[in-house]
Amino acid sequence: MEQLTARNIVAAVTALAIIIVVGLGFVIRGGVNAQAQANDLVTIAQGLQAEYANQSYVYPVILPSAVLINSGKVDPTIVNGTAIDSRWQTAITLAGVAAGGFTTALTAIPYNACTELLTDQSLSQYATSFIVDSGTAAPVPITPSVAATACTATGTHSITIAFAGHP
Repeated sequence: MEQLTARNIVAAVTALAIIIVVGLGFVIRGGVNAQAQANDLVTIAQGLQAEYANQSYVYPVILPSAVLINSGKVDPTIVNGTAIDSRWQTAITLAGVAAGGFTTALTAIPYNACTELLTDQSLSQYATSFIVDSGTAAPVPITPSVAATACTATGTHSITIAFAGHP
């Protein structure tokens, strides 16, 4: 058995510190991405409302991302050709709904980001409801306990956010 030396102790403490810093970095990055994603979704909602204001806020069933991209209403860092990606590099799907609003659908959202998006105050000012993983639509505002229940602690989630058609 190897003898416990100062060099071994320093190496073990250093390795542990690196693991903690890397793990903490992933947690912080998830939170930063969630806030940035909430801001992106608010910008998308505002952009769509502005683009369709002259059409009585009647949205087509399939909303082309190019409308937002070409008008400069989307952060260029999330533009992927003619598509808009989430902060987790998965496509954001935009769709009009019969009631005059529209939805954004995101996939592969980590647990901590899921709960943060559902409870984000700025996003809740524009959203009308959230659906997580094909569940029941939850009207805004979403409480932290409802968000924790909807976003189970394992895996990633799909979130569909409904928005009112006009401001």
